[in-house]
Amino acid sequence: MFSILNKSLPVTAGFLAFLLIGVPGVQSENLPSGPGVGARICFPEPTFDFGTVTVGATVKHVFTFTNTGNQVLEIRDVKSTCGCTAAGQWSRRVEPGQAGTVPVEFHTGAFNGPVVKPVTILCNDTNQADLTIQLKGIVWHPIDVIPVSAAFSGALETPASLMRTIYITNREDKPLTLGSPKSNHHSIAAEVVTNESGKAYQITVRLVPPLGAGNVFGEVSVPTSSTNMPVLSIPVWAVAQPAVMVLPKQVEMPAGPLTNQITRSVSVRNNASTALELFEPALNLPGVDAKLYELQKGQFFQVLLTFPKGFQKPSNQPMELSFKSNNPKFPVLKVPIVEH
Repeated sequence: MFSILNKSLPVTAGFLAFLLIGVPGVQSENLPSGPGVGARICFPEPTFDFGTVTVGATVKHVFTFTNTGNQVLEIRDVKSTCGCTAAGQWSRRVEPGQAGTVPVEFHTGAFNGPVVKPVTILCNDTNQADLTIQLKGIVWHPIDVIPVSAAFSGALETPASLMRTIYITNREDKPLTLGSPKSNHHSIAAEVVTNESGKAYQITVRLVPPLGAGNVFGEVSVPTSSTNMPVLSIPVWAVAQPAVMVLPKQVEMPAGPLTNQITRSVSVRNNASTALELFEPALNLPGVDAKLYELQKGQFFQVLLTFPKGFQKPSNQPMELSFKSNNPKFPVLKVPIVEH
């Protein structure tokens, strides 16, 4: 037998087991089999069905696995698809034949209805270096809130642009009542309107001008008679943009005299609901050409400036591009031109 091994034949675990059969003291069941060579991870229950839970609940479950191989199993990483699902301290090294755990928790606050949350396991099992376990179930809302937030963006000028409606539907058997809404920001106001007593309501969220500079972030809280959801929290955010936006806010050009002809462009975007009209582009610079192009009717424009070779800024005179618009709040738009 040993003379056979001395020849240049490939010796595998299965071949070695075949040769050792019948050798005293060697038990075949203690030898590594083909599928079990190396680290092997096995989850007897890779999916956990948590049933139906009320929104806001945190689902926790510990997945158990076994190393069915003959080498140490190493769990390198555990990854979820979003921040709502997180893994705790999992077993990082598991000896052959031993068990390990991966604790997982799922925060249901942003979900409604059937949900499946996968978690990826990265390990040194060469048969499945990455595999997926998952939580699944149903997130129940005793009170439906649609949409879940009041979002504002664009040119917030008209009454319609400053108001959003949130629809409330009671899914419980008991009648629902809503209390007075409270806002945590001075620029946000809200009121409750009853559509069907005990069943359907709407919450009108309004932005209160003047909004001032910067964005607005806040929350409206509404007390309810539901023990499952005693308070409705509605996030409110607003990103206000000027009705007419000019970019860049200033045109930069090299100091003269210019050795070559150069061009610069200015873009104008309309964020208002009314179509924008621009006309009469003007420059206080002799020899510089300004052409106005309407790239998207009533919405997007571009002004192209051409500075000729040899151009030099007039002494003690600021340079400026100006043009007129039909927006009453922006009758004249001006863009400084500076040297750098």
